[in-house]
Amino acid sequence: MIHCLNKEDLDKFFKCVIGKVSDKEYEETLSIYEASKYYEEKIIIINYLMTQIIQREIKKGSLDKEFLKEVYDLPILGNIVLDEINAEFIEFMFNHTRFSMDMNLNILYLKEKHESYDYTSQIRY
Repeated sequence: MIHCLNKEDLDKFFKCVIGKVSDKEYEETLSIYEASKYYEEKIIIINYLMTQIIQREIKKGSLDKEFLKEVYDLPILGNIVLDEINAEFIEFMFNHTRFSMDMNLNILYLKEKHESYDYTSQIRY
């Protein structure tokens, strides 16, 4: 199953996986992460949303120096994708596939749709 994390889920994911916080609140997040290690689940982290979390932590003065290194090491540990969203993708999204007035929701919707697209019905020449 594919999990395209929204900002709240991403924040929980970072606290659970990188911050090593263990609490009942994070059980579901931790189980998805553990399943991704065995390629049973796929976790998509959108850089745009990750940047918002990083900016918030910098403003609070609580960003660990090793945070970015640990985030970029996550794909090595399992089926975790750091998805770089560029200007062309955002422009395409707003021109063709507006789902909501909230840009974060649009990005999540389109990325989940893109990741779960079934190519088996396509005609190949």
